[in-house]
Amino acid sequence: MIFKLLSVIKRNKRMYYLSLIVFIFLTSCNLFNKDNSQELFEILFADGGKRNPKILFQKEANLDLTPENEFFYIVRNGNEEILAVFDNTKKNLLFKKVFALLNIGPIVYDTGKNKWVASSAEMKPDSLYIIKSLLFTRLANDSFDSIFLEVLSEEPPLELFSIPLVYKNYKLIFDGFSLFKETKLLKDLNRIPISYIPDKNGIQVLSAKPVFDKFYSLE
Repeated sequence: MIFKLLSVIKRNKRMYYLSLIVFIFLTSCNLFNKDNSQELFEILFADGGKRNPKILFQKEANLDLTPENEFFYIVRNGNEEILAVFDNTKKNLLFKKVFALLNIGPIVYDTGKNKWVASSAEMKPDSLYIIKSLLFTRLANDSFDSIFLEVLSEEPPLELFSIPLVYKNYKLIFDGFSLFKETKLLKDLNRIPISYIPDKNGIQVLSAKPVFDKFYSLE
């Protein structure tokens, strides 16, 4: 099982519940097949650091100000999951972001304990373990998609936690780590309950326990 879609986003709804529904089913056209994936890896790891990489997810989408579509990939490389965006020729790397953990494997969020815990599920080579959710959505007045992520992180003395990130035109416009790393909210929940509100073009963070209610504009 690669990466399940837990719910469908309905555009006539007011709020997008990212912490609950923003999982993307990893099926799309084969942009780099087994015969030519090495071309991608040669570009992606031009500076070295290649450790048996494997393409986990691929999608064609418009992700910047140019009218042409780009090619988005998630690549497993050792204990890393790498976001990579190539231009429409698939020869020029436009964006690369590396996420890593000391140890990777099946991890799920236990709502009873408010913790990320190891799962008994079998470790599979095509599964995503660091990037827990992924959403492509078009923000208000934009002609291209932004990327919403929930990513596992570790920062002692905190337990394993997840943070929300939003990238627009390859720039980080919502940094959950910087915003919440010192908050009681993250220490208590080990994740951030966020909702994207299209009408206001922003992110609402809302929690009853601990109490937290704040809106962040993405303008």
